[in-house]
Amino acid sequence: MKNKIRYIAFSMLFISVIFVNAQTTDDLRVVLDAQINNSVIDIPKGTYILDLKNGKGAYLFYNKKNVQINGNGSTIICNYQKQAFAFENCENVVFSNLIIEYDPPCSTQGTIVAMSSDAKTLDVEIHDGWPMPNPATIQNRVVFYDKNTREMIWNLYANQINDPIQSLGGRTVRLILAMPKSNTYKVGDFIVLNNIPTGYLGHCLTMNYCKNMTMDRVTIYDSPTFHFTDSNCENTYYYRCVIDRKLNDPKYLQDRLRPGIADGIHSLHAKIGPKIEECTLRYLTDDPIAIHGNFYPVSKIDNTRYQLYFITRDYSFNDVSVKQGENVSIITNNGVVRGTAQPTYVSSSTPPTTTEINTCLSYFNDIKDKRYINTIMVRFSAEDWAKMGTIQLGDVVCPNERIGGGFEVVNNTIGHVLGRGMMIKASNGKIQKNTLTYTGAGPIIVAPEFNWMEGGLSSNLDISENYIETCMWRQNLNRSQCAAITVVLESANGDLSPAGGFTNIAIHRNTIKDCPKPCVFLNAIDGGYYYQNIIQPATWARDHGANFLIPNNKEYYTKNVKNIITDKDPLLSGINEVTGLGDMIQIDSNGRVSLNGFQNEKAEMKIYDMMGKLIAEDSFYFSSTVSMNDLRKDIYIISVVCGNQHFTKKYSPSKLFVIN
Repeated sequence: MKNKIRYIAFSMLFISVIFVNAQTTDDLRVVLDAQINNSVIDIPKGTYILDLKNGKGAYLFYNKKNVQINGNGSTIICNYQKQAFAFENCENVVFSNLIIEYDPPCSTQGTIVAMSSDAKTLDVEIHDGWPMPNPATIQNRVVFYDKNTREMIWNLYANQINDPIQSLGGRTVRLILAMPKSNTYKVGDFIVLNNIPTGYLGHCLTMNYCKNMTMDRVTIYDSPTFHFTDSNCENTYYYRCVIDRKLNDPKYLQDRLRPGIADGIHSLHAKIGPKIEECTLRYLTDDPIAIHGNFYPVSKIDNTRYQLYFITRDYSFNDVSVKQGENVSIITNNGVVRGTAQPTYVSSSTPPTTTEINTCLSYFNDIKDKRYINTIMVRFSAEDWAKMGTIQLGDVVCPNERIGGGFEVVNNTIGHVLGRGMMIKASNGKIQKNTLTYTGAGPIIVAPEFNWMEGGLSSNLDISENYIETCMWRQNLNRSQCAAITVVLESANGDLSPAGGFTNIAIHRNTIKDCPKPCVFLNAIDGGYYYQNIIQPATWARDHGANFLIPNNKEYYTKNVKNIITDKDPLLSGINEVTGLGDMIQIDSNGRVSLNGFQNEKAEMKIYDMMGKLIAEDSFYFSSTVSMNDLRKDIYIISVVCGNQHFTKKYSPSKLFVIN
């Protein structure tokens, strides 16, 4: 009967699929349109054109639920540099096993054939097959690559072109750099220029207001801006996705030097953050992974009505991530949380004037985007209003439930990028077992950015078992994000914040090699641990954090932190004392605890996390009913009292180390 049921189910599934012969069409829209109402959409393996010319928009999947879209290893070529796919209000949709690229590409590239003595004027021969710069496209950004290694050149950042590009005949053009730097790039080195049409044309693949989406084995070789982005989504899963430069492409005699223009996987305003697993993200010129929400600057306070107003860049009220009945925090201009509460009412208000916007933003240091267009009113109960103290201009509102909480970034390969490896501003998440190599800036950064108004303040993070090598090689960044692993709260006024913005940050069993000191920098943390990390610093130096008086001669450096448990300070666990005799506590393969030599006596056990929080209690004679294997793979203190004797042991269910 079971086999019969499976056969019927398979037959129904087969019937529901319309197969289109890939040889009869190269138009992807025809293939997808023919199956758009199916529960399984099957793209027969082949090469397809996604026509984006003449005003055609991205291919849209709208209100789809419980749908599988199988690419079967197909290649999708976008014939214009704009957004390729959009998913709106979809749920339980799987998009799998295909390759996306662009022709014409979103970049062009060439070789420096001559250079002025001040390194400002470059003559560049555009590689055969790559598009020539022209007025219809933007070539405003330059990235440099070493001619021998084909890697991005050290001690350098991307450059800008403000003056028009001049044609010198044939395939040679002349560039005038806005920020030249002598003794870095040279004749014979390669450059890559943006090659996208004027105007904002969207990211390659977007998901908006979706739930339980899966991107499975999707490869993107090019993109006009971000490669993947999910906005206002829940529980997006990226599995074995690839963003990389395509090699051995017959269209080009000279191999591609990079994939698309900007970020790799960019998640914002997620109510449940993404899981990014076993992905390969390489050779990007910006951050491979970014997870964050928003800060909203307070523009007016009405103490008599228990309400405040903030300005926003969101066009639609529905896109504002502050919601009635959801937790928000008020954060001061120097990075202190005033309080957390739930609004009783949220509504649109009168749009701000230019004077109101300028006055509001004058409290913030180095604001990058001033395109504020709307005002939102938020009302609280009298009780909650009192919790938040005296709200002032210069404060921001942070919607804590829409910053990507619950995210996981595990087992990914990230590297050979100009920017950071990952930029995390979310809470209740895991950054585990990733390999990060050759990033120009910090490979793992946990930091809100008030200058971009990207929040929030992270808590309950496990940063463990990551392998980091040869990172932070860009020119001195002059910023607080100064180390291979950085947790920092640079406040809205530009200073480093006091302890308390971050809580329960666990950094353990990471390996950092060939990165300049400081290799780890921690700031604004109240509660966490730093344990069993291996650091083999670089022999070369940078001075990334000099503007914040962060030294470059220490492997591990902290500023304004408290209650961090370290290798040298394993106490302060919430119990009175960590005693010796830890070897008396035995843990078997099932995670059951016993006391060696005390099997006939009653034992009282308590298990604490490293911050002193009581996790579990148990009484036993022979072995515990509580299993350590059921706990998450952090470090715990097992406290067992038997008679008048007290035994303690540090232990991790990962079994990678046990310390008495």
